[in-house]
Amino acid sequence: MINLVICYSFVSSAILVTGWNLTILNADSTSFILQWTGLDANVNHRAGFYLIEVKSAERILLAVETVPGNTSSTDIKGLSPSSTYRVVVFGVDETGQPYKSLESVVTTKTGMSTWDKDVRANCFCASLLRTQIYTPHHA
Repeated sequence: MINLVICYSFVSSAILVTGWNLTILNADSTSFILQWTGLDANVNHRAGFYLIEVKSAERILLAVETVPGNTSSTDIKGLSPSSTYRVVVFGVDETGQPYKSLESVVTTKTGMSTWDKDVRANCFCASLLRTQIYTPHHA
């Protein structure tokens, strides 16, 4: 948690690294995997940690996650179907200097969330049960 406070005070002064590659993998209706190349491959500095920022299409901050410097991917979960998100990775080197990737934009697929699917499945099962219980049988 202290890493977040330290880094977030420097976000506005982060050095933009234009060649820093971010990759979006396995995007579905409520999640995706974000993968990036190591900071050392881009600026010859080892990352102490990374900070991942997820914003809405309107640039409203939705989530911030910190991961150790030896990490190169993370799962972004709990998203809404058919929604656009903006993602940026900040790498903070061992001296505290923050670096910023270019922004990547991802749109989740159309579909129901797992919760919606579970609710619909339970309603369908209840409907079948009710039909079986209350359907009159003719002799």
